[in-house]
Amino acid sequence: MAAIAVRSFIVFGNLVQKAAPYLLLEILLPGGTLFALLLFLYQRRQQTGAANGTRLSVLSSGVRLPRCAVMHC
Repeated sequence: MAAIAVRSFIVFGNLVQKAAPYLLLEILLPGGTLFALLLFLYQRRQQTGAANGTRLSVLSSGVRLPRCAVMHC
């Protein structure tokens, strides 16, 4: 029983440690949710490694239309 409690505290501690910077940004800055989201996406990109060819774009959905669809060929 005590091992389960200790494991729960460890998991909770890790969660708080990972989420604290994002929560502080959201609470302290105006528009903090946007900053926290951008920071999360930036750090996630750094961890996965941008060198493997994946690109992360916040403003575009990644959908590319053929040139004729845009220019009415």
